[in-house]
Amino acid sequence: MTKSACRFVGALVVAGGAIGLGCAGVKQQPGLTGSSAGATGAALGPGSAGSVGAAGSSGMVVTPQACDGPGGKCVDFEPTATTNPVFGPSVDPSAAGKFGAPSGNPPCVTEPEDGTLFPNNWLRPRVRVPGNTGLMKITFHADNETTDLVAYATGETWALPKDVWTNLAKHVVEQDISVTVQILSGGATTVKFQVAPVGAGGSMVFWAADPTQAGKMGVEGMTQAAVANDSYLAGFTVGDEKTATTLTISDVQQQVLTNDQHNTRTSRCIGCHNGTPDGNYVSFVDAWPWPGVLASVKPDATGKTGGLFPMYGGTTCTTPGTMATCTGTPTEIQFAWNGPMVFSAAHWSDTEKLAIVSTQMADWSQPWSSQNWRPGRLAWLDLTSTATTTTNGLMVPTAGTAYGYLQPMNDPHAASAFPTWSHDGKSIVYVSVACPSPGTQMQCGTQDGRLYKGEADLYEIPFPGIAGGASTTVAATPVNGAATPGLEEYYPAFSPDDKFIAYTAVPMGQEMYANTGAELYVVPHGGASKTSAIKLKANTPVQCSGKMSPGVNNHWPKWSPDVKAANNRTYYWLIFSSNRYGLVSQSATTKAMVQVSQLYITGLLVTETGTVYSYPAIYLWNQPQNRLNTTPAWENFHIPIVIN
Repeated sequence: MTKSACRFVGALVVAGGAIGLGCAGVKQQPGLTGSSAGATGAALGPGSAGSVGAAGSSGMVVTPQACDGPGGKCVDFEPTATTNPVFGPSVDPSAAGKFGAPSGNPPCVTEPEDGTLFPNNWLRPRVRVPGNTGLMKITFHADNETTDLVAYATGETWALPKDVWTNLAKHVVEQDISVTVQILSGGATTVKFQVAPVGAGGSMVFWAADPTQAGKMGVEGMTQAAVANDSYLAGFTVGDEKTATTLTISDVQQQVLTNDQHNTRTSRCIGCHNGTPDGNYVSFVDAWPWPGVLASVKPDATGKTGGLFPMYGGTTCTTPGTMATCTGTPTEIQFAWNGPMVFSAAHWSDTEKLAIVSTQMADWSQPWSSQNWRPGRLAWLDLTSTATTTTNGLMVPTAGTAYGYLQPMNDPHAASAFPTWSHDGKSIVYVSVACPSPGTQMQCGTQDGRLYKGEADLYEIPFPGIAGGASTTVAATPVNGAATPGLEEYYPAFSPDDKFIAYTAVPMGQEMYANTGAELYVVPHGGASKTSAIKLKANTPVQCSGKMSPGVNNHWPKWSPDVKAANNRTYYWLIFSSNRYGLVSQSATTKAMVQVSQLYITGLLVTETGTVYSYPAIYLWNQPQNRLNTTPAWENFHIPIVIN
């Protein structure tokens, strides 16, 4: 067994390797993309899907409108509530006279990225020139506006005024909006972006970790107070300009079993997490030895989160080694060696609540005998069942009732990990990863519940239901386009209409965890045998930033909970984590300089003929930069309100 820091997936990177946290073709089409926007266009299947799923628990709905200014033009930049020109804080109006014709080296503009597509209800666009300390002149132009908007600001960033953005987003749709940035005694740079005719829905809940605690070991044995700030979940709703703490380990009421199965402890780390389909709970992996937890993110009547999952709170013990002091029945997730749980709306109702998990549990009666290298096994869990069986004097979940294994057939590999479950409940896609020498330390593709090193491909099995009992054999097939010999593919995620699968990949033979070479791809679900994956445009940082991909650890793509259609086009949104921003923090435990991951979103557009366009990334400037933000979940969460 390996007692290590609570792992988080693919976020902390230092020069020379990864460490665990203290808690462990461009194709142009008019009206679609600007002159430099878009990505590889590929016909990947059916076109418009319409609106799928709930409208979203949050996010303002913006309806595109025609302009009513002179000659049918827009007056969004005319000086009304916002003056024009705009002078930033501490900028004297005399600044306007200091700029002549641009000459010299142009500034590096990293926000907005050239060619981005914004949801029309998103955060207002921000301009960023990394390292700038002096004056800059910013000009917004759209052909259908009566005038340009000019702003003068100092420092690295300036955000478009909110009232201007609100009007612009509903008036100038699917048209280029150019942003020209000029610095004193220097040149000018122009980038363009567009606004989609639809918005995004839902709320984001992400892992906000303290990068200075990277490498902290043995957190499972520390007091909760000693690790309380190391990791927590933060969240926000589409359009929010700040984030708020959603769940801390001290909020979590459910306890977990210790590895000897003779005691329980409170949570020590909030790791990889997913949301339940009702938006009320998250499941996450706790610190070593990787038990699971369910906790509410919907505030109760007192405003608190962290509440127990109904009738599944498990057992709690007061005296170590004395099972007589334990109250309640232990549940499967309280035991060791679990991976992230996933859910499907088709199997989540008042009468049915199922989950899928990859577990490394070897022997339920002796969980301490498991090893960190054991191959993972897919299992279904019935979260309405607390049935137990007494084995060697220990209460363990009853196989076939509380849980059951799904045994993939025709999968050449021994380990399965990180599943995703289709929203229609019919399919499970998981990572089929080689374990060439089971029983040999460091020779398995899974290690401590994370993906390590070895041949990895995406495979799919049908979900047969739970009637098969303790073990059900199911036919496994490779996901076309995502089971290639040149890449290791992992972290799959179904789109909300189940038509696409997004995933992370690294070159063949490389370690998957925290790999700077990680990049994002999308394939159609059910594509033909010769289907090719689309490598997302959002992988590539702005060239002048000096960052390159591979090299910035783009990882963990998750879809917005809604698919929206307009003008015979279908729009999807994804969130992911990347190290491209350039934030660096020193670990207090390893003394290493840690690259701090931050969150980004990107768009995907499907035409009525099935051609897919991807777009560059949009930085989420509302997130905290003193935290390492990763493993986001994007669902219709009912999280605490963010005070903007």
